[in-house]
Amino acid sequence: MENHDRHHPNKPIFVAIEGLDGSGKSTLARRLAQHLNAEPLTTPMSTLPSEARRAAESMCADDPLARMLFYASTVAAASQHVRETLAGGRSVIVDRYWLSTLTYHRVLGAPAWLSEVEASLVPADLTFFLDVSTEVRRGRLTARGALQPHDRMTLQPGIGDHITALYRKLGAELAVAGRFQAIKADALSVDELVELVSDEVRRAGAPRST
Repeated sequence: MENHDRHHPNKPIFVAIEGLDGSGKSTLARRLAQHLNAEPLTTPMSTLPSEARRAAESMCADDPLARMLFYASTVAAASQHVRETLAGGRSVIVDRYWLSTLTYHRVLGAPAWLSEVEASLVPADLTFFLDVSTEVRRGRLTARGALQPHDRMTLQPGIGDHITALYRKLGAELAVAGRFQAIKADALSVDELVELVSDEVRRAGAPRST
């Protein structure tokens, strides 16, 4: 059996995996959680029934602010779960966190930043953004089938680049993202990404020198 001890952080770590649709973030988040024996989490959390999510998205379809508030509430709920899990001594890997709520809804036209909500959230120790080209994402999303409206939006000329630039800007500026790192991931396998990210997590979890 492979020994992963060298990858395990010495304290509970909260890691957010971000990226556009088709970037591979969900696969990486799941595999990384397994690799580090961390709790995997998504926003919205899996406890939200899919029919309830679809109903909320349908209700808010024509109002970016209402849609943003719905997703902000799911991140707030996830944040409380993160707080409890970290207090119990276990690391957490989340698939999408606050940056996704901000970037997508700013592009959709939401007129608010929700700074007070942001200030109440548990900040990530590390946020990794998977930067994947539109061409690669289009191939993956097409293979997946049944493109969703938000998938189509990010594949429009220039839109994906705009969202990526906003992710990078907010990731560098906002404390809630922790230490932000963008990874050019077009040519990297999932195994390579897990190795790269777990090494960064291990370093972040090591005791600080005095």
